[in-house]
Amino acid sequence: MQKDIEYYKNFKVTKEKSVEPAFIKKLREQKQQVAYSSFDMDVLTWLNEQDKDTKKHLNEVIRHFMAIKA
Repeated sequence: MQKDIEYYKNFKVTKEKSVEPAFIKKLREQKQQVAYSSFDMDVLTWLNEQDKDTKKHLNEVIRHFMAIKA
């Protein structure tokens, strides 16, 4: 019992492995497929290779176009 108490006293959520049910994983994959289906593969490949700051900037640019288009 003391061992259990010590374990939970020092428990860190960030150290624990995340468990994702299969149906959630499948939903994420389907959502991603729908999002990617409208872009050409070379564009997607290039986008995925960009660093965090470039992706953030590209999202802002796309949101700007979305606002103009609406």
